[in-house]
Amino acid sequence: MVALGGGAAIVAGSAANRPGRSRRIIQVLVGLAGVEIGAALYGTGAVAAVVAGPTLASVPHVLGAVGIVVALFPVMLLASVAIKWIVIGRYRAGSYPLWGFYYFRFWFVNSIQSAIPVDYLAGTPLLNVYLRMMGARIGRNVHIATDGFGIYDLLEIGDGASIGIDA
Repeated sequence: MVALGGGAAIVAGSAANRPGRSRRIIQVLVGLAGVEIGAALYGTGAVAAVVAGPTLASVPHVLGAVGIVVALFPVMLLASVAIKWIVIGRYRAGSYPLWGFYYFRFWFVNSIQSAIPVDYLAGTPLLNVYLRMMGARIGRNVHIATDGFGIYDLLEIGDGASIGIDA
């Protein structure tokens, strides 16, 4: 059984939830794939400009590829929010059978979200916005310096709270 809620088996900020080497490798690979996908979407002109050397004619291709890569991060964040709400909806406290349908959906959503580099938002007000979009109840004037949260709907942080990086 996997317990969610009171006495949760998954503790925010625990060593098991901190970004590990494999998560960093996945983030780098996703980023590199995004660069290649962005270049392919804009055309092979950006890749040709890098390989053949810069020319005035290749500037729009390079700028277009950079623009796609810059837009990729917000798209990835919004996609993870959409997948969470579509696949699992709102997390509910309770005990669920290991390898059951709810556990499978929980695992799937967490696997998708672990590939998204949310740690770039840590310490910024944008993390509060992201957590609210995921279903967390975050008060006003809250500073969160960690991204070690997993069960967003069961997370409630009061007004004026400050959560450090290792909390």
